[in-house]
Amino acid sequence: MYRVKTEQFEGPLSLLLELIEKRKLDITRLSLAKVADDFLIFIERKENINLANLTDFLMVAAQLILIKSKALLPFFNITTEEEGELDNLEDRLAEYRQFKQAALQLEKMLNQELAAFCQPRSEERRVGKECR
Repeated sequence: MYRVKTEQFEGPLSLLLELIEKRKLDITRLSLAKVADDFLIFIERKENINLANLTDFLMVAAQLILIKSKALLPFFNITTEEEGELDNLEDRLAEYRQFKQAALQLEKMLNQELAAFCQPRSEERRVGKECR
């Protein structure tokens, strides 16, 4: 798993995004170019890069770029079309986060080795039979 290592922060990329979103870390003091360069070095050294890790990095990097752009250019005027595109990106990133959380919950459930139960077919429900 890729870990960010800068003067201001060391840890997983998702934690970096969380700290920035909660305003516990100032994104204007973070070099996103260095984070990206370090990630490229990381993937060059690995032989089997997981597609999910690449996707995670791209989604988090896009969110960080958006946050930093807004922080550095607060009075920058954008067209309504550009604003819609930004909102669309934010919506997609929020949806991605929800899917990521759901995947983690499903993984926990699979690791717990819980028994699965089925719903009886309609004719079995009428006579009170259990499903097989």
